[in-house]
Amino acid sequence: MTQSPVVAFGLNATAAAMKAKSGSFGLRDQLDLARSALVHAETIPFCCSEVEFFLATVNGSPAAAANRLLAFAQALVPQKLQEQPEFDWQKRADLQ
Repeated sequence: MTQSPVVAFGLNATAAAMKAKSGSFGLRDQLDLARSALVHAETIPFCCSEVEFFLATVNGSPAAAANRLLAFAQALVPQKLQEQPEFDWQKRADLQ
């Protein structure tokens, strides 16, 4: 288990979103996500409101709810960590 609240919540949110997209998001998953939001509420602003919105909308529009939750989780990661390093081999013409 990670000690970083951003990583812990982000992994839970990502798993929930992917399960929602695949149609396998059940009651246990809802409880796990809600628990994660409550545990990390002090550290991650707005995580409870995002999870509340997700849980309220996931049954009617699972893909849209999942995309919004994923966007929130990805926004928690600092931009510097999101940038992918560029290597010379990535510029090869045969890979384009």
